[in-house]
Amino acid sequence: MVTFLPAVDFFSASFHNENLGMSARDFFSVFSKVLYDVGLSNFTFQSRPSGLFSYQESFNFFRKDVYNEKQLIQSGLVAFTETQMIKTCYTEGFYFSLSAMGCRGVDFVHLVKALLPYCPSITRIDIAVDWFDGLVDYELVKQLYYEGSFISGGRSPRFHEIASKVMCPETGSLSQIGSNTFYVGKRGGAKLFRGYEKGLQLLALEEDSHPFPDWFRCEVEFRNKQCEIPLNIVENLDGALLGAYPNFFSKLPPPNHISQLDELFEIIKLKYKSPEELVSLEHFIYWCRESYGGLFNVLLNEIGLDSQTIVDLLLPEDSLKKPKRLLFPISSTKSRGSYV
Repeated sequence: MVTFLPAVDFFSASFHNENLGMSARDFFSVFSKVLYDVGLSNFTFQSRPSGLFSYQESFNFFRKDVYNEKQLIQSGLVAFTETQMIKTCYTEGFYFSLSAMGCRGVDFVHLVKALLPYCPSITRIDIAVDWFDGLVDYELVKQLYYEGSFISGGRSPRFHEIASKVMCPETGSLSQIGSNTFYVGKRGGAKLFRGYEKGLQLLALEEDSHPFPDWFRCEVEFRNKQCEIPLNIVENLDGALLGAYPNFFSKLPPPNHISQLDELFEIIKLKYKSPEELVSLEHFIYWCRESYGGLFNVLLNEIGLDSQTIVDLLLPEDSLKKPKRLLFPISSTKSRGSYV
């Protein structure tokens, strides 16, 4: 199996007060020590003037720039609510997030194990793979989408593009001035894919030429939207990517800059149960009629088969087989005649 050696580019988790065994403020001190233990250094917290995400108090998390220690870079957030405030409108518990800068150098396997006694819930994790030599690019990702490589559960997910182009007034032609990004999935849903030209993105921000103009990044954003993100996802990032989009990532070449490991990875498949992926019986009947209604006409009216013969002909051998995306329990409010 292909090894991509991906990295965590965003991480957030929450905790219920009842699992902390102490006040949220005291846990803040414990959490700060854990950050030191898992590889973070030169960081500081600064109190924000108000709460965050309905938590009572919040703090900005900063790391010092390695080239200029006087400069602080926003790297994450911390928010919590004290126990005595739970009965108010505040969200209970403790929350933290680490942005891309905050994730640098962090041992996430160690981080999750250190926080395990407090029953963390991963609310979001972004996993990224980089190619520096043009093995994977924007056009390849777009081509694989149109070939159906992102299809999961029998249908193609939505996509949209952000293209950074400018028009020449004289000729009307378009030229690229920045990075293009290809999105697959619903923003804010259980999973969202991003493929973008990281090298061109950096070129647009820097005056000097970038050493990796062909740098391309594929990234999957997982959220606990109608699903639970397993804590052991940090132990097998390759498996998480393959579990999210197996047909896509299995077709990508491994990056040249990593050493290949001759071992198999257990695919971690998240238990996605978002409403968008489950559809009603009426939905299946409608699309069956749209897709195969003409075939039924031929079997019934041209060939002369009776209805029962047609049903027997099309039924699968497995009598227990059901559509994977059929919403259960099936509504009992509709009569058989209402489907006709």
